[in-house]
Amino acid sequence: LNCHFKNLGTFVVSIAHYMRAYFNYQALTHGNDFMLPGDVGFLNCVMLKETANFENPLYAKIGCQHRDTYTSTKLQLVVYQDKQCSKPYDDDEMKGDGYDINGYFLSNKVSFRPPFYSCQGCQPEEISNTFTKQYSAWYDDDYISE
Repeated sequence: LNCHFKNLGTFVVSIAHYMRAYFNYQALTHGNDFMLPGDVGFLNCVMLKETANFENPLYAKIGCQHRDTYTSTKLQLVVYQDKQCSKPYDDDEMKGDGYDINGYFLSNKVSFRPPFYSCQGCQPEEISNTFTKQYSAWYDDDYISE
């Protein structure tokens, strides 16, 4: 791997776009041996099925872990009051490692953590011989854009 010790610039992308690219790289290099994590669906803002019958359903999306004194590179599940995931759910319902939603505990832990701040090649040294776009965890931007 060739790493640059000089800052090449700052690039801002959403967590969802970054993780899709990261998971595509994993699918490319590991082929059928790569499985998407079960909580990957929360990269998008989704309604919590446990609240579907509520007058005001709740939504969740993966975001950066926040603490009172800093923002971390760790990810966590954040609950919101709206389907755009722009109005955070009342922090009073936050209980340590999750949320208490009418007696239902929802963990805020995320099962994956990308290797931020580590150098990786832009092109893999080898593509898995079991990789296919059709039968893998590949997120196909070209197909979705059609």
